[in-house]
Amino acid sequence: MKKELILAGVLLLSAVSYGQKKEIKKAEKAVNSGNYSEAMGYLSEAEGLLESADSGVKSQFYLVKGKALMASAGSDVGKMKLASEAFAMAKEVDVEGKNTRAINNEKQALKTSLESGAASDYKAKNYKMAANKFYTAYSLSPADTLFLFNAALSSKIGNDFDNAESYFLKLSDLGYTGMQKQFMAVSKETGLEEPFVSKSSRDLMVKAGTHVKPMEKMSESKRETVLLSLAQIYIANEKSEEALEVINQVRMANPKDLILIQVEADLVYKQGNIVRYNELMQEMIALDPLNSDLYNNLGVANAKLGLKDEAIKYYNKAIELKPENPGALINIAVLILDGEKEYNEAMNALGTSKADYDRYDELKAEKITLYRSALPYLESALQYRSDDVDIVRTLKGIYSQLGEDAKVKEMKTLLTTLEEGQ
Repeated sequence: MKKELILAGVLLLSAVSYGQKKEIKKAEKAVNSGNYSEAMGYLSEAEGLLESADSGVKSQFYLVKGKALMASAGSDVGKMKLASEAFAMAKEVDVEGKNTRAINNEKQALKTSLESGAASDYKAKNYKMAANKFYTAYSLSPADTLFLFNAALSSKIGNDFDNAESYFLKLSDLGYTGMQKQFMAVSKETGLEEPFVSKSSRDLMVKAGTHVKPMEKMSESKRETVLLSLAQIYIANEKSEEALEVINQVRMANPKDLILIQVEADLVYKQGNIVRYNELMQEMIALDPLNSDLYNNLGVANAKLGLKDEAIKYYNKAIELKPENPGALINIAVLILDGEKEYNEAMNALGTSKADYDRYDELKAEKITLYRSALPYLESALQYRSDDVDIVRTLKGIYSQLGEDAKVKEMKTLLTTLEEGQ
């Protein structure tokens, strides 16, 4: 009796296995005929019995499921991800390697489709969709880290900073450089080095006589791009400490890189660390002493630190190097006019004695001198920013204090014209 029961069990398992194989075969035939919904129906029937199936049947099931999903995906990246997961599962359970070649072929087809679709989406500025496809291609083939880099870059451009942070951080952890061997040769026509997609294509051109001096070079590393992008995303996600840590890591290898110093300077300025900003501006000026804008920025930093005389010195240096620097001209005028508050407070605090009246006249004269010292800077700034309403309003007020009625009228007319044009 026991032997009969065992035999019945074996027969039952064989029947189940046969049924699964039959449904999977039907599904594969439906996929090949383009009947994807029908194929998924057959696979659904087979899936309920999958737990008892052998590894070969399971692998075939996931392989056909991946093919059905991929063939019906179109531009649906969600289905492409499911297809990728199905192929991964097919490979995982294929312990005997019976489906290895078929799985690899389908994975390659899916990867090619994802790459092509991602490139088209990127060109059409559908950056989030492109990022999804690039990352799915990377998940399908983790050795192809270029897909991960493209996913990170697309996410960043598409302002998807959460995914961009995740992808760039993963690239950083992987030590990604993106360096590749390039096959080069010098063009006889231009005398310049030109890259080729392969060694054979380069050698063909050399043999044809259009190029000489065949060579091999490594492309430039993208390591710095990855780290700087990660820092920028940290800043966008308001993670300033993490950003600063990454920037310092990059700067260790490039301590005199002006762009890197500027990135750190912008960050510490945003943090309110004006002392460190001041130090970084000094570093930049030492490296680029004729840059007018750097002196202007240094003036701003010193003004924030309350070092008025130092700020004015730097603003004047900026103007000396570049007279048509309206930013520096306005900044120095604002700093000079800031002293108006002290005069107003002192004048308002005076009493009605003769001594107070005399002191009032003295302070008023000093305030007029202050207006006159700021005036040339604002007049020069207006030459370069003739449509700046704030400059015109300030000039109108100063001319009024100085009693220059013709100038007041001129500014009123200009102000009316500018306001009507807004």
